[in-house]
Amino acid sequence: IVGIPSSGVHSNGLTLARKMVAEHGSYDERLPDGRTIGETLLTPTRIYAEVLELAKKTAIHGMCHITGGGLLNLTRLSAFGFSISTPLPPQDIYRWIQEKGGISDAEMYRTFNMGMGYVCIVPAAGVPAVQSVFPDAAVVGEVTRTPGVFLKGEEIR
Repeated sequence: IVGIPSSGVHSNGLTLARKMVAEHGSYDERLPDGRTIGETLLTPTRIYAEVLELAKKTAIHGMCHITGGGLLNLTRLSAFGFSISTPLPPQDIYRWIQEKGGISDAEMYRTFNMGMGYVCIVPAAGVPAVQSVFPDAAVVGEVTRTPGVFLKGEEIR
């Protein structure tokens, strides 16, 4: 499983993010990366059109947007399981939301993309092709025979 970073919250999750700002902060509040919460939430959704180029370079066994529903969107691909052992690092906005809302990791990964907006399921030999098209992509896990989605060994439901 190769994860491709998101540009941020994207279109799914904005309602919850805005609610958290209304209850716990301000759009002018600065995050550790120096940007304001408002700037961060206005970051346009990354569109992964480059996958068309990728399809010419390697076999792709599955692709998935990680949108509303978070990592659970992977279950739409097959009855196999998906073990995410090394997720991409989430942007600062996610940590802010999590801290202010007292939200568990599992709930955050069920709701938001947490910094990984798209995944490609490719054979191991296809990883360099993914990284040639998406230089910021990284292997985040593997497909397993055990159905479900697992984050660092814990099932997300």
